[in-house]
Amino acid sequence: MQNLKYLAVLKVLDQLAVGLCIVQPDGCVVVRNDEAARALAAADQIELNDQGELRLLDPALNEELHARIRSVGDRYRATPRCEPSLIVHDTNTGAHPLLIEVSTLTHDGQAISDDSNFVLVTLIDSGRTPAFRTDRVCALHGLTQAESAVFQLLVNGHSTREIAEARGVQAETVISQVKSILHKTGSRERLDLVRLLINLSTF
Repeated sequence: MQNLKYLAVLKVLDQLAVGLCIVQPDGCVVVRNDEAARALAAADQIELNDQGELRLLDPALNEELHARIRSVGDRYRATPRCEPSLIVHDTNTGAHPLLIEVSTLTHDGQAISDDSNFVLVTLIDSGRTPAFRTDRVCALHGLTQAESAVFQLLVNGHSTREIAEARGVQAETVISQVKSILHKTGSRERLDLVRLLINLSTF
């Protein structure tokens, strides 16, 4: 049952573009979610070797990664909850950096297994953004079709002038629609709308 719970969490986190691998201290991947599989299949920064072990394409960083995995695995039973270890994998090809976090795999602060010191490796592609659910915000707060279109452009960082040009309307119309959106969502400023969108996109 516990394993099913962790697999369910792995699937949910695919929606947030977070790759998760549960690995043994030797770096061998025991289970991974779909986002991690995508990153590994791309093989532009990280991959699985023939033994099923994680391998960074940068030799020095690969050595550092495995040293940290072994270190976290060694401390697993003595200190199940320890500070995560971060590695930033920059590339010379113009690709976005890959953020790698190595941490213990625990449940309620305790090791999840008495006979295996599993390590959690989190992969975050800084160039890959999650799909935000603007439709949820619009439906929840009763935005009109026009306001929904403005909201979509607004949270994507477009200015009032850019929204007006994209919508073929006057800037004053957009300003009025933004005020209505802020009022309906109980927001004071545009940044509040982004926070609201994130909160409603995390499940």
